[in-house]
Amino acid sequence: MLRVATPLSFAAILALAGCAPGQVGQPTAAAPAAKPQVQAQEMPYRAGSGVVQSVSPAPAAVAAAGATARPAGDMMRLGIRMDDGRMQYVDMPRGEPQISVGQRVELTPERTIRPAQ
Repeated sequence: MLRVATPLSFAAILALAGCAPGQVGQPTAAAPAAKPQVQAQEMPYRAGSGVVQSVSPAPAAVAAAGATARPAGDMMRLGIRMDDGRMQYVDMPRGEPQISVGQRVELTPERTIRPAQ
């Protein structure tokens, strides 16, 4: 029985070594990671009123993709909880008007954002 088990053990080790990439004991070179491509996509816009939940810088690729090219970091992304309960994310130029978290705003059909009256 021992005569059969020893050759089978060696055969199993050789078979497993054949499955490994590269040579046994040598590290394999990892494939370079592909750089992710950022694509701007239009988000649905609904006019109405809501409360600002978040204010953060817009991603640089979005700022560059705007109709009027603006430097990266010149755009802000607002997360607005609309009165109907939906979340809406809107990019706007920094400081036009000054908007803060918790502030009630109105999104007009003309795509402007203003503090609610």
